[in-house]
Amino acid sequence: LMPHRWDAPHLHRGRHGSLGRYSAGPDHKAFPFAPRALGDSRRPQLAHLKHARSLPDLPIPHPRPSRSTLAALPSASSHLDQPIIISTSGPILFTAPHGVRLLRGGHNGEPQRVHLRERWASELAVKLARAVGQYLGTPGSFCIWNHARVRPEDPEQLDPNFLGRAQLSSSPWHSALHHFARAAVSPGRPLFHIDIHGKRDRRDNLDVDVGLGAMEALWDATGVAHLKAALARNLGEVFRALPELKSRANKRTRFHVNAEMDPYLCGYRGPESFLTMSQQAVELGIPAVQLELPYAIRQELMRSEELLDAFARAIVAVYHECIQSGTVRYMSRHSQGEFLIGSGPQLSPPLVEPHLAPTLHAKLLLDLAVHDRELQAAHSNKERLI
Repeated sequence: LMPHRWDAPHLHRGRHGSLGRYSAGPDHKAFPFAPRALGDSRRPQLAHLKHARSLPDLPIPHPRPSRSTLAALPSASSHLDQPIIISTSGPILFTAPHGVRLLRGGHNGEPQRVHLRERWASELAVKLARAVGQYLGTPGSFCIWNHARVRPEDPEQLDPNFLGRAQLSSSPWHSALHHFARAAVSPGRPLFHIDIHGKRDRRDNLDVDVGLGAMEALWDATGVAHLKAALARNLGEVFRALPELKSRANKRTRFHVNAEMDPYLCGYRGPESFLTMSQQAVELGIPAVQLELPYAIRQELMRSEELLDAFARAIVAVYHECIQSGTVRYMSRHSQGEFLIGSGPQLSPPLVEPHLAPTLHAKLLLDLAVHDRELQAAHSNKERLI
């Protein structure tokens, strides 16, 4: 099934004509980031990127469900009885492990502390999974927290990006990686994992951290070099088309967006330390990258469908160039992969929704938008988040 190219709630043409600003009718506040028109000068002009790579433009056959249809549906997440929502639809997996406020540490000598919610990380995982579908021929996969079932700072929910090896079999997220590795995708089709994170805007830059630390530590060096170069080239092309943006930490200065290819937040803490999501994927034989997106970039991706499309297109270009072509092959330098292969089945499988129906997909995005608005309102728009 192919996804929609739209965002709930149902969008209506505005008073500016066919390329005018979109509005969402009387309930626009329920979805505060309806995309502006492609001709709006305040949004990034990225149309030329659509022809930058020879990727197929596939049709989107589904009609848009009406607003009344969406309103009549139950919450897409409240009826699910699992802590996570996973869809294993395609070969590229997007995860957002910090879409809710979590506790981390408290074991093995680590002090317990709170990891703040990374705003829009879950929404972007779902939106990107849908967006890559028009270039892959099938929607991407995604895994996010089920906010209807997970309480903030719930001690029973481990931070999936900060797991000791003894904790892997207790994490639904690690189990989800096993499900993805065995997903009902085309036999032999190689997999790719994109772990979406948010980071605070910096005072002196708005760089996107492209973390390949686990790949560089555990993978074949030649393949990793190709992957690193492809990510730098394709993401750099997207970022160069962006205007300068303001940082929340320094509103006096605007910054160009760059791809930082050797960041501190690289997705790898060492062979004896806690495992990130990307390291877990790498040790299961899945090429993985950790993306740390500043708040300003996440905001632009939520506002601009054209930027989101260019970002998804760049990821698919990297997938075709490096993963599907076989340039990046699994050649682990360690034996940890054998350990991880046996770490997942001990946990009950998470609820899997293969090929989420388009209406449910749209409803899930609406649920996330409403949940975000409720959190902001509950904290008088002063919720501490990243």
